[in-house]
Amino acid sequence: MAKAKVDLREAHRAKILDRQLNAWREAEELRAYLEAMRRAIGAMEHAAAEAAAEWLAWAEQHAARLDPLGGRLTPPADPEATPEALKPFLKGWSPYGPDERWY
Repeated sequence: MAKAKVDLREAHRAKILDRQLNAWREAEELRAYLEAMRRAIGAMEHAAAEAAAEWLAWAEQHAARLDPLGGRLTPPADPEATPEALKPFLKGWSPYGPDERWY
């Protein structure tokens, strides 16, 4: 049971880290697009550039919100070790006690 709890925590952390990586990649890709948008806005006429600049400003804030590096970098809280959460890590044993097998 103790190993299953560690495995649950490690799987949870890996899942959170993967989500953070994907969000960071999305933010980085978006920032590259926004740089191209800035160049395109520079070539626009004044009225069109104003509207585009408003859109750019919103998009920059959105990219900042997506990026996990803009927030606190701390380990996630450990998941609750409920019987249901532990099942995948118990290799067939019951999460309700050592005398039962889980099928």
